[in-house]
Amino acid sequence: ELIGNIFKSGEEVLKDEFTKSDFNKFGQATKEDKKEYLNRLGEILKNNFENVKGNELEVLFKVLESGNEEELKKFDVYLSSYKKTVADLKNLAAPEDKDYLNLHLLLINIMRNLEKSVEAMKLAFSDPLKMIFGARWYLNEAERWQKFERDFEVLTVKDGIFFEKNEGGSFILK
Repeated sequence: ELIGNIFKSGEEVLKDEFTKSDFNKFGQATKEDKKEYLNRLGEILKNNFENVKGNELEVLFKVLESGNEEELKKFDVYLSSYKKTVADLKNLAAPEDKDYLNLHLLLINIMRNLEKSVEAMKLAFSDPLKMIFGARWYLNEAERWQKFERDFEVLTVKDGIFFEKNEGGSFILK
């Protein structure tokens, strides 16, 4: 009941930090341009997360179970991956197409919010309340990640874009 009341206190959902004006765009994108952009998105995610194993909630549960503050360092790999991904996405120009801009905006905000959620979970011993919020934020962003994957797939079908196994876009679709 206490946790339920805490979540109702208004800090349940993170506000997105980025808007469409925070990244570069390019106009008149051809099908090939769009495919190249989607491949680049996949490459960014693959390069930054391919070697990250497990998920953050598993790490949190192990930290809490062990009571060992040293275990909090396991969050660092996730934090560096999210920070690098946000930086890479800020530098990637998106097609000046509403659906592509929305996809880019969704992904960059998910990555930033996951970063914030992990930072909060890392406070498990110094600020347990913030850690609870972080876990909740993480679950919200995991749902948004599913929306990103669906939107990505819908765009590829709508635009007739297909990826070979070795292309970046296939990393997202797998």
